[in-house]
Amino acid sequence: MKRGKTLDWIPLWVDKWLFGSTRIELQPDERSIWADFMVLASKDNGYIRANEDTAYPIELLAGMLYVEKELLEKTISKLAGKKIGKIRLYKSGIIYLKNWKEYQLTDRHKRRFEPTGEPGHVRENGHGVPKTGPYSKKKKDINNINNNNTETYKEIIRLLNEVKGIGKEKAKKLTEFIFEKLVVEFKDVDPVEQVKKKCAWWIDNPLNKKSNIHAQMRNWFRLGQKWINEAKAQDRVGQAKPQKPKTKDELECERLMKEAEDKILDKKLGISGREIEFLVMAARAKASRDFWGKKGK
Repeated sequence: MKRGKTLDWIPLWVDKWLFGSTRIELQPDERSIWADFMVLASKDNGYIRANEDTAYPIELLAGMLYVEKELLEKTISKLAGKKIGKIRLYKSGIIYLKNWKEYQLTDRHKRRFEPTGEPGHVRENGHGVPKTGPYSKKKKDINNINNNNTETYKEIIRLLNEVKGIGKEKAKKLTEFIFEKLVVEFKDVDPVEQVKKKCAWWIDNPLNKKSNIHAQMRNWFRLGQKWINEAKAQDRVGQAKPQKPKTKDELECERLMKEAEDKILDKKLGISGREIEFLVMAARAKASRDFWGKKGK
């Protein structure tokens, strides 16, 4: 195994793991192998191999992960297939996780482990690091941000104050979070438009004491950025990419998935918005699997 570029731990992004495509594409036992692959790949910069020229024998790899050989082979085949395509399987048997950079720490987190400028001094768990230095940051002055976006700030505060369960103090803190974090992280998203949509959703799906409004708002901005990215990918010289007409089966599957979603939303279970999103996703995935299962696909 190649050494040198090794991580002792890897980030597991909460929203991607709970609500991303992996949960729909893979069964629980297959997801556990995918998680093992991410950990194993962190030891070799995205590769799973004995060395640069040699793959792990399938029996050895199954033993390392303590799984059945048949399950491992099935999962590798599934991950390497065109439909999922999460890994690249070389003829030698070496495995590489595609889009490996997406599973890395952000630059902000990496800086916690970089030298502060003194030879041999490495940041480690925040211990022994001087409070002043090239990587220390003072808390952003939110008033400066507000002065640059006065109308936007006021409009977001107004929208949040209309939501039952968000008082003035929570509205202020959430708005500061939006300006300090979300506007920077999701640069293409219109903050007012996104907050307006989320507030409308909150009005229809009231908050409760357990609701994490910061996490829900981040997820909403993330989805907004995802839709923008997808729209950009479809754009060709100012024209939308032509879409292949959907088959009758695809249209029927979409109808059944929508029915499953409506059943969840109509129940008004009185749970948090995040839990409703999870139930909706699970219901749509089940409807899709059941439909295509009957079709033998």
